[in-house]
Amino acid sequence: MISNPVDRRAILLILGILGVILFGIWPEWRVHLQGSGYYYGEPVQISLKPGSDLNKINLKSGGIIKVALMTTSFAEGDPVDFDALQVDPLSVVFGPNEATERHGRGHVEDVDNDGDPDLVLHFRVRETGIQCADSLVILSGKTYEGEDITGADSVTPTGC
Repeated sequence: MISNPVDRRAILLILGILGVILFGIWPEWRVHLQGSGYYYGEPVQISLKPGSDLNKINLKSGGIIKVALMTTSFAEGDPVDFDALQVDPLSVVFGPNEATERHGRGHVEDVDNDGDPDLVLHFRVRETGIQCADSLVILSGKTYEGEDITGADSVTPTGC
C-alpha cells in the first residue's frame, strides 16, 4: 500500500498520462495506434511529396510541401473505396502544428497514374511543426459529409 501522498499523486499522474496515450486523446498518438486497430476517423492514404520515396523536407526552407490525398480502390477497375475529392480542403490540417492548406483549396491531379483523381494540397514547411526527430507526419480533416479522416506518411527532415 502506498502511504505517502506524493507517491499517490505521482502514480495518478502517470496513470492519467497513460490513459491519454492509450485512448488517443493526443492526436499524434492516434496513427501510432492504427496498427493495433485503433483509428480516429477513416484511415486514408496520403503521399508526402508524391513521386518521392524519401520524403525529404528541409526544415530551414521557407518552401511548400505538396501532399496528395489519394483516391483509392481495392483493385484496378473496382469501384472507388475512398474518394479524395469528397474531403473538404478547408477542414484539412497537416503536421504537429496543424498547418492549413496554403491556398485554402486543393487541386485535382492523378499523382499515382491509376486513373483516379487525387486531391493535392500545399502546406508551408514552417507552419507544419515538423521537427528533426520526426519520422511520421499526420494529415487529418473531414469529408463534406462531416466524416473524420486521418492519414500518415513517412518524413525525412533535413536542415537540422
